[in-house]
Amino acid sequence: MKKIVQIVLFSAFAISFCQNVNAEDYHNANALRVYTRIDMGFSIGETKFGKKGADSDGIAEIGGISNIAIGTEIGKSRFEIAYQERESVSEAITSIVGVKSSFEAFAFMANAYYDYLRDKHFAMYVGAGAGAARYHWQTSIWGSKANGRGWSFTGGLYTGISFVFTDIAWDIGLDYYYIREPETNSLVPKTGLRIRF
Repeated sequence: MKKIVQIVLFSAFAISFCQNVNAEDYHNANALRVYTRIDMGFSIGETKFGKKGADSDGIAEIGGISNIAIGTEIGKSRFEIAYQERESVSEAITSIVGVKSSFEAFAFMANAYYDYLRDKHFAMYVGAGAGAARYHWQTSIWGSKANGRGWSFTGGLYTGISFVFTDIAWDIGLDYYYIREPETNSLVPKTGLRIRF
């Protein structure tokens, strides 16, 4: 419910912000358009708990991840500010072998994308981003418990395809994310929508 409220409020803000924007044709290289983006996916990766991952072997992590962003696009380039949430769901699996772990984080990121191949209704893109993540983790390994929380650097690399329908784009992509502490590397298959104004 909390996530739905956030999406509704963010979308309402984006729409009000964009009401005075003069939308031009998507394929006009000089056209400046504003968009809001919502996507969801699942992360598959490894997290090393402990200070900078030095004191722990990596633990496999599976989780859910969602993004909501507002940005601008001009020509084949896009620039945005995004809010991201992630939460692990792998505890039920790892607890079978005596290892319990949970990892939650939210992040604010600045992202940039480039459509290196595009026609009227299709595009292929690459991108990159960086920001700050607020994390909270807990582990229980054979009865030995540990936890941590704080802020850390996070970065990402992105690639995918887009299907464009006038003012809506459907994105299907694969993201890579890195969090410095706890050291986390993950791949994220995802899908979502961009609403363009």
